[in-house]
Amino acid sequence: MKKEQKRKILFYGILAGALLLFAACAAHLAPYDPYEQNLELSLLPPSAAHWMGTDRYGRDLFSRILSGARVSIFSALLVVAASALIGTLAGIFSGWLEGKTDTVLMQISDIFLAFPGMVFAIAFSGVLQSGMTGAVVSLILVSWPKYARLARNRVLALKHMPFIAAARLTGNGTWKMIRRHILPNLAGQTIVTAVLDIGTMMLEYFSKRLAEDEELRKELDYTWYIVKAWDADGLRLNEKWLKGPYTLYNYSRNFFRPAGFRQVDWTFPIDYKELHFHNTLPETTAMMHLIDKIRPEFIYSLHNAGFGGVYWYLSRKTPEIYEEMREAANRQDVPLNLGEPEAPYCVEVAPAVYQSLGIRQDYDYMEQYGNVDMKEAIKCGTCSADYGKDVCGAFTLLTELPYFYDKRIKDMSPSDILRKDAVLEKLEWNEKSNRFIRETLDISRRYMEEENPFLLALCAFTEDDSGEATKRMVEENPEYHKTATIAEKFDNGLVSKFYKLLSYGMLIRANEYELEKMQGKGEEEQEKAAALKKAFEIAEKEHRELAEYLEQEIDYLVVPIRKLVSIQLECGLLMAEYLKEH
Repeated sequence: MKKEQKRKILFYGILAGALLLFAACAAHLAPYDPYEQNLELSLLPPSAAHWMGTDRYGRDLFSRILSGARVSIFSALLVVAASALIGTLAGIFSGWLEGKTDTVLMQISDIFLAFPGMVFAIAFSGVLQSGMTGAVVSLILVSWPKYARLARNRVLALKHMPFIAAARLTGNGTWKMIRRHILPNLAGQTIVTAVLDIGTMMLEYFSKRLAEDEELRKELDYTWYIVKAWDADGLRLNEKWLKGPYTLYNYSRNFFRPAGFRQVDWTFPIDYKELHFHNTLPETTAMMHLIDKIRPEFIYSLHNAGFGGVYWYLSRKTPEIYEEMREAANRQDVPLNLGEPEAPYCVEVAPAVYQSLGIRQDYDYMEQYGNVDMKEAIKCGTCSADYGKDVCGAFTLLTELPYFYDKRIKDMSPSDILRKDAVLEKLEWNEKSNRFIRETLDISRRYMEEENPFLLALCAFTEDDSGEATKRMVEENPEYHKTATIAEKFDNGLVSKFYKLLSYGMLIRANEYELEKMQGKGEEEQEKAAALKKAFEIAEKEHRELAEYLEQEIDYLVVPIRKLVSIQLECGLLMAEYLKEH
C-alpha cells in the first residue's frame, strides 16, 4: 500500500473516530433537553443562549440535532458496515467458486434488487414491528446486493490475473489467496462505495422517518416527495469517476449522458406546432403519474453543470430571492457562472439566473433561425418543468453546480475578441470535432449493436442542427457584436472544449463496450476485434491529447461535494420557504 493511501486512510479514520466520539457524547454535549417544550421561546433566532435558535415548540435546535445525530450516525454506520461485510463476502464466494454457487447467490441478490428498496424496507420493517431494529435490518436486506455485485465482478477479473496464478503455483490455498490477494484488491472500491453510502443511508432513514412519523411531518410543515434516482442505469455508467482521481481526464474518460430521447427528464409528452412526442420512457411515465396525483407546488430537480460556476433556472421570476441564492454559493466560495449561457435562447433575468428551458424554446429558436425540417430537427419530448407547469402550475427550480471551476468564469472585464467571433470560433471547432467523431465511428459502427448507449448518445449529439441557426443568430443579434467579457471568451473557448472532451470519452467507451462484450462471450472474430481496437485507439489518442491540452490551459479547482450539497440544499429550502410565504 502506497504511503499516500496510508495517510488518507489514517486521516479519514481519525475523522470517522472523531465523528463517532461526537455522536457517542451527544447526550452530554447538549446544553438543553432536546424534548422539553416552552412555547414562550418559540422560533427564536440563533443567539448565545440558543446557538441554532428554537423550533415552533421552543425546543433548542442545537440540542435536537445532537440528539438526532447519535441515532442517525450510528444507525447509518451499522447499516453500511453490515451491508458491506455481507455483500462483499457473498460476492467473493460467488466470483471465486462460480458455477452453481454463483448462480444461486446472484439469483438471491436479484430477488432483492427486483423490489424498490425503500418500499421493501418499509414493508419488512412493518412486519418485524421492532422500531429502530426493524429499520436497520430492513435497510441491510436491501443494501447488501450492491456490494455483492461489485465484489463478484472484481473477483472474476482478479482470479485470472498472472499474480493469482503465481500464488497458486507457490502452494497458497484458497483462504490464503482470498485473505492476502483478493481482499486487499477489493478494499478500495468497497470503502469508496461504503463512504458514499453513509449519506445515502442517512437519507433513507430520513425518508423512512418521514413515512412513519406523523409528528415529524407536522413539525417540518412540508410534504416531501423524494425521488433519489430517475435514471439508475445512466448513473451506473458514471460511477467509475467517483473514486477519483478528480481530473478532467478521469471525469471525461468515465462520463456518460444518454441521447435526449433516452433521458428521463426529456421524454415527457408534448404537442406543440409540428412537434408531437409521446414516446415516453417507463421512468418518465411513472413521474407523470406522480405529478398527476400529488400536483406539487414545487419541483426541485438536482443537476450538475460539469465545469464553470453556479447558475439557476426558474420557471417564473422571483427577484426577491436571487441575492439569497447567490449568497448560498458565495458562502461556499463557489463562483457564479457569468460566461456564455447554456443555450443561445436562454433568457437571463439576473446574473447567473435564467428562465427555465423547455422544448418549446428550443423549437421556436430553430424555427426562427434554422433552415431545417422541424419534424426531424427535434427528436425528444419536453421536461418535467414544462409538464408540471402545464398540469398543475408547479414552480420548478434547478441549481446547476460545477465539479470544476476556473476563476475566469466570473471575470467580467473586457477581452480582446468580439462575442460574435468567440461563438463562431467555438462552432467551427465543434464542427471539426463532430466530423472526427463520425469518421472514427465509421471504422467500427457496423460492428456495434443498435442499443449501444454510447453510440446512441454520440449520434444524437453530433447530428445537432443548431449550429447553423446559431451562426445566423449571432450575425443578427446586436448583443453579440459587443466585446466579449473574459468569462464569455473563456466559456466559448476552453469550457466548450471540455464538454467536447466528454464526447471523446464516450467515443472510447462505445468501442470499449463492444470489446468487453466480445471478451465476455468468448468471441474471436478477428475483423470485428481489429476494427473496434483501431477506433478505440484513435479515440483514446485524441482524448488524451485534448485532456493534456486543457490541463495545461485551465487553472481549475475541484469543488468538494459537501460544498455542492450545501448550495443545493440551501437553495431548495430558501425557495420552499419563499413559495410558502408568497
